[in-house]
Amino acid sequence: PISKVKHRDLEDQPKEETKEKDKAKSTHLDGMLEEYYNLGFEDIIGKDIYTRFKYTKVKDYDFGLSNEEILLLNDQELNKLVSLKKYKPYRNDEELTNIHRVRDLKRKFNHKIEDEKKQLKQVLKQDI
Repeated sequence: PISKVKHRDLEDQPKEETKEKDKAKSTHLDGMLEEYYNLGFEDIIGKDIYTRFKYTKVKDYDFGLSNEEILLLNDQELNKLVSLKKYKPYRNDEELTNIHRVRDLKRKFNHKIEDEKKQLKQVLKQDI
């Protein structure tokens, strides 16, 4: 029989290979980003005005929503949770949505999200 030490060594090999592949991908992406940033411009306005879009750094805020909730709720339900008026690029902390209100509405939509998950799983099983 294979000893535990040898078995662990066999398990570690794929993890190391995956780490190496991830590192290679990361290096490749970093190179691509560096090449992109070294470009003189992104777009030409008119015929002779070169421009680069300047991104404004804003603080991340998820309004207490998970990725699943964002993907599974429809637009009307999402607007009830966080309206677009509250979500704007230059917002102040005072303007943020009341997190307690979002939690209450999330509880109401929880059953709908669970139903959507079940339906999605069934569709995915049928496709396989």
